[in-house]
Amino acid sequence: MVFGGRQVNTFLTALNIPPVSNTLLSARQKESGGAIETVAESTMAVCLSEELDITKNKSDSDELIVSVDGAWQKRGSGRSYDSLSGHCSMIGAETGKIIGYSVRSKFCKTCDEANRKGTKAKMHDCRLKLGW
Repeated sequence: MVFGGRQVNTFLTALNIPPVSNTLLSARQKESGGAIETVAESTMAVCLSEELDITKNKSDSDELIVSVDGAWQKRGSGRSYDSLSGHCSMIGAETGKIIGYSVRSKFCKTCDEANRKGTKAKMHDCRLKLGW
């Protein structure tokens, strides 16, 4: 479930807590998103190691059998049903755990701004769709 600024402030109001600005909410989402992604990556590393160990013990091979699924989100405004973001995940056949994922976007604000100015983009976590 995803909450926007209005939903968060409605919830805070119900708790008798002052509302927060969209700027503050966006900053906190970026902070927590990085922490969540760090935990996800370390968990996937453990799951990948577990998948490799089980595969090696069963078949004396380090070639994994996986299931991969990806999609571009579809959201409709009544005119267009094509989102700017997509995702992909890889699940190990032996453990059934996620051992890899990727999130991509058709647009990167930082790269776009640098291109418009004719400069090199600053270091950032770019998820621009690259051959995917």
